[in-house]
Amino acid sequence: MRRRLALLPLALLLAFSFVACSGPPVFQGQVLDPPRPALDFTLPDQSGHPLQLSALHGQVVVLTFLYTTCPDVCPLVTGKLHEVTDLLGDSRQKVAVVAVTVDPERDTTAAVA
Repeated sequence: MRRRLALLPLALLLAFSFVACSGPPVFQGQVLDPPRPALDFTLPDQSGHPLQLSALHGQVVVLTFLYTTCPDVCPLVTGKLHEVTDLLGDSRQKVAVVAVTVDPERDTTAAVA
């Protein structure tokens, strides 16, 4: 009986993994009602120049968090972002893709370039 109880958390985790991985992803977020503007921030871009979020006003901003030594998810996200921006064609100019590093010590300007 104790052994079965000890295996219960593992069984639940596996069951959740199968459910979570089946079917299309579902958007999970919060709708701000009424909408509020994003807080402004300034970060260095890939060339080391300051990029201010408010400078992108009027564009759709796609914001993601990546790092250059990420072995699995980051290359997939980057690939999908390239695919989507290629599909936008002329509308691409209306979209700003901003990737913020979560490893600024290793993601130097040279590493990002």
